[in-house]
Amino acid sequence: MIEEKNQFSDKIDELKSLEKRNFKQSKKLINLHDEKTAPSNRRLTHQILRFSDFSLEWSIDRITLVGLLNALFVQDAIYNEKGKMVHDAGTVLTMGDVMPYFEKKGIAEATSNGWTLLDEYGENVAYVEVLKFKDKKTGLEKGRIDFNPTKIKDFIKSDLKDFIKMMFYKPHFSRADVACDVINLDDEYVSNYRIAQAVSFRPIYGQSGALETAYWGARSSERQVRLYNKKIERLKKGEIVPSKIKSWWRLELQLRRSKASEWVDVVDESLDNFYNPKFIDLDLSATDKIMLDGLHADHQNWSRLSDNSRRKYRKLSKLISKEDELTQHLKESFSESVEDLDKQLNGWLIGMNVVYEKEEDEVNNGI
Repeated sequence: MIEEKNQFSDKIDELKSLEKRNFKQSKKLINLHDEKTAPSNRRLTHQILRFSDFSLEWSIDRITLVGLLNALFVQDAIYNEKGKMVHDAGTVLTMGDVMPYFEKKGIAEATSNGWTLLDEYGENVAYVEVLKFKDKKTGLEKGRIDFNPTKIKDFIKSDLKDFIKMMFYKPHFSRADVACDVINLDDEYVSNYRIAQAVSFRPIYGQSGALETAYWGARSSERQVRLYNKKIERLKKGEIVPSKIKSWWRLELQLRRSKASEWVDVVDESLDNFYNPKFIDLDLSATDKIMLDGLHADHQNWSRLSDNSRRKYRKLSKLISKEDELTQHLKESFSESVEDLDKQLNGWLIGMNVVYEKEEDEVNNGI
């Protein structure tokens, strides 16, 4: 059983501190697209491309923490502004009881299943919810928080850390999204990329018939890859995209239940399978080329192959990816960005009692 030893009065002080800071930005709002217009020194040699200069920008796009919810004990009875007692002394509160306090102060906004934490501009800083199922071993409630670390400035980061430490007991990483923005590469060229080893492929097309989003892997799997047209997404939301951005795609790798030491290898492995069958530099037979075209046109064709044929063409696809120019640029730029990405991810561990899901299971099972 977990005991929160701090008195609730101390927690109220923390709440007031968060209320005062209110997740507000003390600087002017920055155009988040400005950084996307920096000149690039990367080029592709394919003459068919309309844009030969492009940029690749890696980031940690999302972090999800899950953990037991702290018990907040009320030392003295709490009354509202009308003098009515709302919590008697000895009452035990958790995040679900405290979040309405944030709502009244304009720090949070209720959704159908949880709450969004807001900055002074009404922008979503994070999403929190109380999970439906309690922890099997302790019977305690569990909660989840999602946030995009790239959107959280330093003066908001400390507030969010305080919130997590106050509400969660030993939260663990449940998911981390590693993303790469591909700026100013021809839409048709990028949309033809595929993941050779993926079990499932789900494309989503726009009204024009062009690919807008592609998913590889199930949502519940340990990893899922998503490629989507970020420029179209932004324009649909009514946001302004600078004219210098001719094309903007995002490659997003959603990693679940992975240790910090594994995430780099997982991204590398996914990139090893990323290829465009429209541009094949290998000297292939006509049969192999036709087979690859057919597998590219309909992902279901993979399941129609014999085991030997499936292994053959997946191996061939991986060989193609090693010769693919964009894939090699992605791997090179990722290698250059790993140190910064690792600092960004582990920066959320400093001063917080965060564990990894596998590590927690090992401790619970006495491994």
